[in-house]
Amino acid sequence: MNVTSYSIAWSPYLIFGDCLDDTGMRCESSGALLDLARAVASRLNMTISSFKDPDDDWGLFPRVALLHFILILAHLLHFAHYYRMEIPTPAATGSG
Repeated sequence: MNVTSYSIAWSPYLIFGDCLDDTGMRCESSGALLDLARAVASRLNMTISSFKDPDDDWGLFPRVALLHFILILAHLLHFAHYYRMEIPTPAATGSG
């Protein structure tokens, strides 16, 4: 079985170097995490292939951040309006 990962460099855990092209498929890879993964894989009769992500993107931020922000804001406003609770005042309760 072959386990394949696509990642960006995270020194000293994963290091890419000497890339022959921009696809990230033909790079030398090394690092502490990759060494550990390869040691475990050899005991489990697997191979590990790690490729550099061509976009250098961790995937933490949406590609359309402004649209994403607006959608979240719209949902929050809808939630606040829908679940709005009236706070009783002394005049409304007849006390005071």
